[in-house]
Amino acid sequence: MLSFTPSKAWVYLVEIAVIVLGILIAFQVEEFRDRRIEARELAAALERLAEETGHNRETCDYSLPLLEDSATSVRHVYESLVRNAIVADDRQRFERGLVVFSVVPDIRMQTTVAQEMIATGLLKELDDPALRQQLPNLITLDQQAHEQLVYFREGIISLQNRIMTLADYRFAGDIPSLDALVDGPWLEDAMRVDYDLDHLAADRLLVNLFFEAVDIHADTWLGLEERCRVIAAIEERLAGTWAAASTGPVAPSAANN
Repeated sequence: MLSFTPSKAWVYLVEIAVIVLGILIAFQVEEFRDRRIEARELAAALERLAEETGHNRETCDYSLPLLEDSATSVRHVYESLVRNAIVADDRQRFERGLVVFSVVPDIRMQTTVAQEMIATGLLKELDDPALRQQLPNLITLDQQAHEQLVYFREGIISLQNRIMTLADYRFAGDIPSLDALVDGPWLEDAMRVDYDLDHLAADRLLVNLFFEAVDIHADTWLGLEERCRVIAAIEERLAGTWAAASTGPVAPSAANN
């Protein structure tokens, strides 16, 4: 028969305490390891997000002026048709509007990293609440802009079908080669249009379709401008994130570039 003495009780308690302490230490080591892994993953994601945001900013820098120019030109056409006189006698702007009204591009932002951060749960690990909000906002705005194009292009197609019966389109000189367009201007820059202003202004359907086109191009331009403001805000928040990360043990390599 086993006897239980106070001295043995202390031995058992010590052994239990050692086991519990070992388990706690193992948990802490595992938790520390997981945090290090998570910190490295977050740093890598932020580095890729900075690269992606840089590409988006380049898209904004290139596309915003083009969309603004198109929106301004289309509005010029509508105002001229309503007056039956070319506004400010700016025939070049009027004819550009007759050409570029059909250009409603699907300009998409790169959101792959942002979507990965949401899917993997890394987004919630960001210490910056503004950045946590802006990334999903960009994804939503980008998707909305893409979905609106279906509606926008219906109106543009109707306008295109109508004006093709009222004006004649041609190229100024030879048709530009595809190679020349790779790094050069739009094909529309080489297009010209022959028209009779009185004939165009008298067409009620055409005028109303250009009225709709003004709204379409303005919404397209302003929609991109809204996304570009989010891009600028993300870029600004990322700069602060890099500054904070550069003082920590797992600062991304891009912070030192």
